[in-house]
Order: sequence, then structure tokens, then C-alpha cells
Amino acid sequence: MIPAIEWGTGLILRLQQLGSWLETPMKAASFLSTEYAYLFLLPALFWCIDAGMALRVGISVMTANSLNAGFKLLLHTPRPFWINPDVKALAVETSFGAPSGHSINAVSLWGRLAAEIQSRWMRWLLILLIALIAISRLYLGVHYPIDVLLGLLAGSIIVWLLIHFEKPALDWFLSLRLWNQIAVLLGAVLLLVAFGYTALQLQKNVPVPEVWLARIEEADPGNPGHPFNLDGLLSSAGTLFGVVLGGLFLYRCGGLSKSSDPQQAFLRYLVGIIVLVALYMGMRMLHFGIPWAAAIYRFIRYGILGFWVSYGAPWIFGKLQLAKQPD
Repeated sequence: MIPAIEWGTGLILRLQQLGSWLETPMKAASFLSTEYAYLFLLPALFWCIDAGMALRVGISVMTANSLNAGFKLLLHTPRPFWINPDVKALAVETSFGAPSGHSINAVSLWGRLAAEIQSRWMRWLLILLIALIAISRLYLGVHYPIDVLLGLLAGSIIVWLLIHFEKPALDWFLSLRLWNQIAVLLGAVLLLVAFGYTALQLQKNVPVPEVWLARIEEADPGNPGHPFNLDGLLSSAGTLFGVVLGGLFLYRCGGLSKSSDPQQAFLRYLVGIIVLVALYMGMRMLHFGIPWAAAIYRFIRYGILGFWVSYGAPWIFGKLQLAKQPD
């Protein structure tokens, strides 16, 4: 056994031996770096606190998550519970292990947010949250320490690059004509998708050991998931396209006014999230049997969700006099 895996397995087993009382708080920490958490947290940040900051954080999260899909395919590594029956699968994941997507997402969301705020104690609180999310992935038996470290490193590099090149890239982007902006945006998003699909093509002929698939089935009977799956990439890339496109339209219409009235902020969130959840659940009901059609539809439906958050909801807020009406 590879020394890093052997040592990592021992650490995971020691963490799990601390007791089942940790399972609920560890699952709660892990939840804060999932799609469902973003579904509720990022809209609140966009509609009720600071739309510009939320857009920057959203770009960070969706870019990191899109890249992570390709990284996982290229590295093609197992999760602890796939190869060691002593490790309890307290959560079930079907993608490859390294790097840890939750760790990348934790840095790209909470780390990016920490870089945006001025409060020192809030920054330290968010850093502790990132550490807790990383540890939770070990306790739940779904990642080795090396997976988590790679995720934290990759997330940190992505966030640093986005912050470092944000201003010159934004200045150049905003100087373009609208249709050129849309073309650049679509091209950038399709490059992320192409990276994932290229990684898939490079690795698709590498066999997945039957024992890995059997352990997934044992942990979650009936789960049709498979490591060679790019649904997460299409979801993130589609959301990225939609939220930036909507943000671009919103910027051209004067932006979203900040809400200093708690009641107004609550009403914004209530209206916006009801429609968002309805769209999310409603569009999931439509299925396509043809793989390429299902892939395109996934990209489109997540693009619609992103567009609703960054432009559709602010437009409705204006109509309801919960914000200045976009021009």
C-alpha cells in the first residue's frame, strides 16, 4: 500500500473512533460546501448584502468546481471507503477522490469571502470553517488527507489568480461591445467544459476496479453513480455562464441597490428563493434519454438558475418596489 494512503487510512480510522456523536456536526460542516448550500447562501449574499461581492464569490466557486471535475478525472484516485472495508462510509460520493471538491469549494467560497471582508475576527472564523470542512471529509470516510491538502492548495491558487487578475481582466471585458462580451464569456465557459471532457477522453479507457463500484453500491444501494460522470462540471459551468451573463445585464442597467432595510431584504430573499427553488425542482422533472441532449439541458437549466439570481430576481424586485427598477 502507498505510504500516504496507509498513513491517511490510519488517521481516518482514528477520527472515526472518536465516536458517532461527531457524525451530525461533521455532516453539517460538510453541507456548507455543497450545491444545496450555495443554492441558499449565494442568493442571500447577492440580493441582501452586496451583489458585486456575491458575483465575485460566485465566479470563484463555479470556476473552481468546474476545474475540479477535470482534475479528478486526470488523477483517477479512489476514496477511502472504496478500498478499505474498515473505513465507514458516513457519506457517499461516486466521483474520484483527489482533489477534494469540498475543500476546493470551501476555499473558493469561504476563503474568497474572507478576502472580501474587513473584519479580522470574521476572517479567522471563516478560515476555521474551511479547516472544519476539510476535517469533516476525513471523518466521513470519503477523502484521504492528501486529497484534502490538494483541494485546499488548488482552491487557494484559483482564488489567488482570480483576485490578482480580476481588475485588469474586468477592465478589458467591460470595454468590449455587448455581443463580444457574451462571446468571450461563452468561450471561457466552454473552455472549462472542454477541459473536463478532454480529461474524460484521456481516462475513459482506464478501467475502474469492480471492487470500487461494489463499495459504492454497498454504501448506497441503488445508487447509479459512476466515477466517469461530468454532471457536476455541466452544472457549475452552466451556473457560471448564467450568473455572469445576468450580472452583465444588471451592470448595464445600473446594478442592484443595496438594502439597508431588514424587512426589504427579507422580502427580496423570500420572493427570490421561492422562484429559485421552484425553478430548481421544476426543471429537474424533465429528463432526456439521449446523453448529449441531457448534457445540453443540464447546462441550460443551471444557466437559467444563475441568470435568475443575478438578473431575473433583481428585475422582479424592481417591479415590486423592493429595489430600484433596472433601466
